[in-house]
Amino acid sequence: MKVVVIALFCSVFHNVYGANILGMFPFPTFSHTNAYIPILKELARRGHNVTMVSPYPLKEKIPNYNDIVLDNTLDQVISNSGVRNIRQFSTIMKFTGLWPICNTFLDPAFKIPKFQEFMKENNSKFDLLIIEPFFCQQPLMAFAHKYGASVVAIVTIYISPGISAISGNPYPMAYVPNMKLTFTDNMNFWERVQNTFYSFIEILVDEIYGTWLMNNYMKEHFKNYPGFENLPSLSEIQNNISLFLVDNHFSLSYPRPYLPNTIDFAGLSVNTGGKLPVDLQKFMNESKDGVIFFTWGSHYKMTNMEPELLSSLMSVFGKLKQRVLMKWENETMPGKPDNVKIAKWFPQASVLSHPNMRIFITHGGIHGTIEAVYNAVPILGTPLFGDQFYNLRMIEDSGMGINIDIDTVTEAELSSAVNKLLHDPKYKENAQKKSKIFKDRPLTTLDNTVFWVEYVLRHNGAHHLRPATLDLAWYQNWLIDVIALFIAVIIGLGIILIFTMRCICNLFRKNKKSNEKDGKKSKKD
Repeated sequence: MKVVVIALFCSVFHNVYGANILGMFPFPTFSHTNAYIPILKELARRGHNVTMVSPYPLKEKIPNYNDIVLDNTLDQVISNSGVRNIRQFSTIMKFTGLWPICNTFLDPAFKIPKFQEFMKENNSKFDLLIIEPFFCQQPLMAFAHKYGASVVAIVTIYISPGISAISGNPYPMAYVPNMKLTFTDNMNFWERVQNTFYSFIEILVDEIYGTWLMNNYMKEHFKNYPGFENLPSLSEIQNNISLFLVDNHFSLSYPRPYLPNTIDFAGLSVNTGGKLPVDLQKFMNESKDGVIFFTWGSHYKMTNMEPELLSSLMSVFGKLKQRVLMKWENETMPGKPDNVKIAKWFPQASVLSHPNMRIFITHGGIHGTIEAVYNAVPILGTPLFGDQFYNLRMIEDSGMGINIDIDTVTEAELSSAVNKLLHDPKYKENAQKKSKIFKDRPLTTLDNTVFWVEYVLRHNGAHHLRPATLDLAWYQNWLIDVIALFIAVIIGLGIILIFTMRCICNLFRKNKKSNEKDGKKSKKD
């Protein structure tokens, strides 16, 4: 009876004190949004009123959760040549980041009628904004100003040098490798030189170009809507983010320092696949020699694969005992062997959790990588762009995978890599070790994440987590003024020492000359 009373009390407590939470995810990035929806669903389950603005509504409605469904603008985004040929710009983007193509994502979103209606709406009240700002969505933090809401920022992958500056986190370049370089935490001298150079360039580009670009976009596109008057600068909004949720885990990266306003939460996507369809479940159950799963995620079309690579893959797959699941956007595939099953979409998390999984062939997106680690599935890495090289370098270093260059790999090299992963037990053993480390936590990922989100709500923004470094000028933060003082003191002391020594030397010379004159006079006398 007491348990029932307590449960009823908790339920009432949540409903009475439930906050109004806005999830803002308008971009057509399914793999991102799908991984973060569990946070919002759990907040709704705990009695908070959640409004989700995205192209991906829940399949089944739940209490306290309201979807504002936007048009999916994926076709408009990928029609842009910069996005379609993004691999060709990977070298340039080491310096520029995603800033040059941010408008490609933002412009279609701002043209969606329902999104414009939401911006015009002036009756809602929100206590908290949950957003993924550092994927070209900084302008959308203007909603925090409109509603006077605290901000929880989701950070995809890892804390970059630029995000470190915004969050106040230290970024020790001596042993924290920049994601763009695929170095380890044990860098030699020249690697540290490159790491420092690229990291400083990234900070400067983010602070000067990126912030300026996004600030202008925010001011221009929100100026005609109610509630957005007197918008502060983007820098001011960013400097008051309450909490940074980083979609990573120390088992997937190298050890590094985080402040209390930064929480790792990787692993939410491992349960998002749902139940396998009957035909797929039958296919995998009957695969006695195991299954190989090949996908390049939801954003990259595998039908754009080079014909030579596709031919090599089909030749290698056709010689295997294992069955292959392969994402393919067309109904047919040239040269497809009988043991290969194609489909436009697979429930990735559920496929990877099947006991007959043997190898995951992936581009190295963060969520697919996490799901493979969680389920101890060895990886054949085929990185395409951006963070994927970094993610898969970590996998290869851990001994649970092999990486190949899809632009140069031969059929023989591909066959060798696949057979090593299938027949050398060390890859599976290392995957199991990695999985054990990843799973060893005091709380589930979801419980820990929601705890910190509610912590921000309980403490009205949790401003006590905000580091004082955010109030310092750049030269104060890097101790340039202190170093300049030390240098000035050292130079001053050096000048005084030199002047003193010259005076002493001059005095000795005068005394010596005086003594010589006195000596000559004595001889004459």
